Amino acid sequence: MAFPKGVKPAREWQDWQPKDFKPTHCTDIIRMMSVGGGPQTFCAAYNLSRQLFYNWLALYPDFKHAYEIAKIKCDEFLLRQLQTYAVEVDKDGTEKLNIQIWREQKKFAREVQEKKESMTHVSLTGDTKTMMTSVLNALGAGLIDLDDADALARLIELNQRVGESSELMAKVEALELALQSGTTSNEFKEE
Repeated sequence: MAFPKGVKPAREWQDWQPKDFKPTHCTDIIRMMSVGGGPQTFCAAYNLSRQLFYNWLALYPDFKHAYEIAKIKCDEFLLRQLQTYAVEVDKDGTEKLNIQIWREQKKFAREVQEKKESMTHVSLTGDTKTMMTSVLNALGAGLIDLDDADALARLIELNQRVGESSELMAKVEALELALQSGTTSNEFKEE
């Protein structure tokens, strides 16, 4: 369908409505930033607004932690790029070291190492946030790779859904029992 000049079709409402946060977004942002992407790449891939991205950082500590790890992974990628360009080749074919890039690379390498040393190991106990934080720490420290972290995040998300479903089933069973015993609706308390 052709539109008149200057008129653009409206996007579907589902395209721009706020998205729900999932624990797998934590590993996805790390994956994207570990190859040189940034928050803009993540937002574009999931059709998120920049404001929603920063709202997620404020609302979800595990996402904020994943973003911090993603920044370290991005720094490591940039460090590899610096190492690649530290040696220059002249027109006559001789190689020489670019001292300025070499100094920056050494300084940057120390900063990245200090950030990585602050990470801990994997522990899959506790609530969802604790487990996800542990997975992200292990990923940042290099104890597990990105595929393992992604698989663990999916398991944590599945565990969260199972817990929510079992809570819901318990509430439904309590309501059915109350209805069978003749309890009136005034006796139920809202939680």
